[in-house]
Amino acid sequence: MILSDEKKYKYQLVYEWIRACINDGTFTAGNKLYSENVIAEQFKISRLTVRKAIENLESEGLIYKIRGSGTYVNDISKVVTKDTKKIGVITTVLSDYLFTSIIRGIDSVISESGYTMSLGMTNNLFQDERRVLKSIVESGVDGLIIETTKSALPNPNIDLFRRFDEMGIPYVFIHGYYKELDPVYVVTEDSNCGTKAVEYLFSLGHKNIACIFKSDDMQGVQRFSGFARGLTSLGLEIKDNRLIWFATDGEEEVFTGENENLVLEKIKGCTAIVCYSDLLAMLLIKFLNCHEIKVPEDISVIGFDNWSVSHLSLINITTFDHPKEKLGQEAAIRLLQMINNGKKVESLSMNMEMIIRDSTAKI
Repeated sequence: MILSDEKKYKYQLVYEWIRACINDGTFTAGNKLYSENVIAEQFKISRLTVRKAIENLESEGLIYKIRGSGTYVNDISKVVTKDTKKIGVITTVLSDYLFTSIIRGIDSVISESGYTMSLGMTNNLFQDERRVLKSIVESGVDGLIIETTKSALPNPNIDLFRRFDEMGIPYVFIHGYYKELDPVYVVTEDSNCGTKAVEYLFSLGHKNIACIFKSDDMQGVQRFSGFARGLTSLGLEIKDNRLIWFATDGEEEVFTGENENLVLEKIKGCTAIVCYSDLLAMLLIKFLNCHEIKVPEDISVIGFDNWSVSHLSLINITTFDHPKEKLGQEAAIRLLQMINNGKKVESLSMNMEMIIRDSTAKI
């Protein structure tokens, strides 16, 4: 059927309206749809245009017809759990310096089993997470690998994950997980590394240690938890005026504007700083250099993740080596096991080895 531009637009309206009603629960499994005549009258269009929308929805399995009875909403679980040979991979940002390697690791595992990826990005925003989750699942996937959005905060999209559980769609979280659920996850041992950072600095003679951590994700909170535990175990005092926090999208603003004097005040008297990431450590070293504070002569700096371009920093950064590609592989292995067996598997916390470079020194 060839539709004019106007009819295409009207057909799309009907198509999207019915899909939206199914997604938000207005039309539930087994509900009978309005007749073509009623819909045509409601939208002031022809029955042919309505029929085109109905045919497309039927071909996607969202609705089905019973001859002589009418058109009904299908059980969505029967639609999205079919064997699609697609894996949904959802990240906060695709441009993040870790994710090229993580995605490569995922692909190396799933491609061997004949799967392809459907990628989505949440921008670390709850509303985008909800939109992307719905979109990818509606397109048809056999499972999901998800980087958590603001995982230190209560998540408003838990209802979607509970629905995935009911529908039999397995999912694996990376870099964190939502505590409201009992999920499978693959994470790094962030808390232990926070402790190791303090212990290493202490071994170099540092006792006045500051930190800069992200406040709204589990990685930042866990790294701080280990940092605090390290100080306490060594008999060092945890001082609030040496703790610097930032939230999502605030990483590059930590050392600018009105924050500049705040940071200088908080690090006064400190001989070492533990940073949330190598990117943050690079920005810190540049900031300190602008204020004629030398690294590591005046202040030692430790980062996280072993960013592949961190060697371009003014000083090579002491860091913890994120498993990157291996983490992606482990997440994919677990997801395929759940797809094939229909059962949950064990979660995994991965070690990060410390890499000692030029940004730390004895005092």
